[in-house]
Amino acid sequence: MTAVGSTSAKAIARRRQRLQRRRRRKTLQALWRSLLLGGLTGALAWSATLPQWHLRQPSQIHIRGNQRLSDAAIRRLAAAHTESSFLLGMEVRTLSERLEAQLPIAEATVSRQLLPPRLIVTVAERDPVAVAVPAQQPQAAVPIDARGRAFPASSDRGGGEHPELKVLGFRDRYRSQWPQLYRTLARSRVEVSALDWRQPGNLILKTALGEVHLGPYRPQRFRAQLAALARLQALPERIDYIDLQVPEAPTVRVRASANAPPPSSGPN
Repeated sequence: MTAVGSTSAKAIARRRQRLQRRRRRKTLQALWRSLLLGGLTGALAWSATLPQWHLRQPSQIHIRGNQRLSDAAIRRLAAAHTESSFLLGMEVRTLSERLEAQLPIAEATVSRQLLPPRLIVTVAERDPVAVAVPAQQPQAAVPIDARGRAFPASSDRGGGEHPELKVLGFRDRYRSQWPQLYRTLARSRVEVSALDWRQPGNLILKTALGEVHLGPYRPQRFRAQLAALARLQALPERIDYIDLQVPEAPTVRVRASANAPPPSSGPN
C-alpha cells in the first residue's frame, strides 16, 4: 500500500507541474500578444504623426481612367469627402460610393499608396446620352448620362463628342423622371432629335414627322404614345404638329398651303 500511495503521489505531482507549466505558457503568450498589440497600436499612432503618410496637397490624389471629366473635378470632390488626411484612416469604400453618386461615374475604385503617399482614384465614366438645355439659362447646356447626372462644362476635358439628342427646358425636378423616360425612348423605333420640356404640361418631341405634342409626361402613357407614333408612317408632308395626348386617337394638324385661296366670305 505504501508503494502504491507513493506512485500516486508522484503522478499527481507530475500532473500538477504540467498544469503549472501550461498556465505559465498561456500567461506568457497572453503577455506577448498584449505587448504586440500595444506595440502595433503605438506604431500606428506614431505613424499617424508622420507627415509622409498624410495627404498634404490635392496633387497627391491621382486620377486614372477619365475621358470626359477633368482631373480637377474628380480631385475636388474626392478631397471634399476625405475626412482624414491620414492614408490608413481613409474610408476608401465610402469615397468610391460618393464619387459614383455625385458624378456621372459608373464605377470608382479608390486605393492607397504609402510610398510615395498618394490616393489613386480609378474611374469608369458613364457615356453622355443627351445634352440638357436648362430652362432659365439655355447657354449653360451640359451633357447628361442615362441617370440624369450632368457633366459640368467646367469639368469637361473634351474627351468625346456631345450626343445629338437635346432636352430643352431640363429642370432638376425632371432628373428623377429622366432615367425611365430615356430607357423607354432608347427602346423605341421612333427617331427623336429633341425633347422640348419647357412646358411641364406638354412634352413635345421633335421627330422626322414633325412636332409631336404629348401633354404631361406619364411613364405608362409615354410608351403607348411612342408605339402609336411608330405606326404613323404615311402622313402629309405639310404637318404642323401631331397631337398624341390620347394615343388611341391621334390628331394630325396640317399646315395651310401658301397657294390656297383665302376662305370665301360669301356673295356680295
